[in-house]
Amino acid sequence: MSEESLTNSEVIKQVQQGSPHAFDILVRRYQARMRATVAKYIADHDDIFDIVQDGFLEAFRSIDTFDPDRDFVPWLRTICHRRMIDFLRQKRTRYQAIQMLIDKGSQHDMVTKAQQHDNSLEQLQALKHCFDQLNQRYQDLIHLRYRTNLAIKDIAIQFGQSAMSVSSLLYRVRTILARCVQSQMAQEPS
Repeated sequence: MSEESLTNSEVIKQVQQGSPHAFDILVRRYQARMRATVAKYIADHDDIFDIVQDGFLEAFRSIDTFDPDRDFVPWLRTICHRRMIDFLRQKRTRYQAIQMLIDKGSQHDMVTKAQQHDNSLEQLQALKHCFDQLNQRYQDLIHLRYRTNLAIKDIAIQFGQSAMSVSSLLYRVRTILARCVQSQMAQEPS
């Protein structure tokens, strides 16, 4: 039986019976549609791909709970929509926190007030220490993205990489910084 002749219900039953390759059929059928749906709200191409990919992963993990006699598309669209909302919330929170720390970092007079034992100042100092430990490429990446607000696709051109690679690299650098700051804060005397 050809892939095109299978109904969604038949494909979903195959996935539920242990055929993970059957899920690829659903991805091929609906990936473009889900990207178009997410693209109505998200401008960055890489973010759209990430959100839709996460949506499909969540759908795959939850497919056993799905009733194959129901319509698959609204269920998948709801999952992608929830992923998009989560992404926007995280992006806003992460951007605001990083921007606040970077803005504080550019104000040298705050660093001279270390005697105040302000937790945000300690976090700022830890971030500065951790930033200084990064290699020059990572520092340039953070500077381009968060100080100059350069789009990921433009950074990708400067770095000679794909936007997806730059997005992954940014995530990795942010994770390194977060772990380093957390470690530095744990070492600080109370």
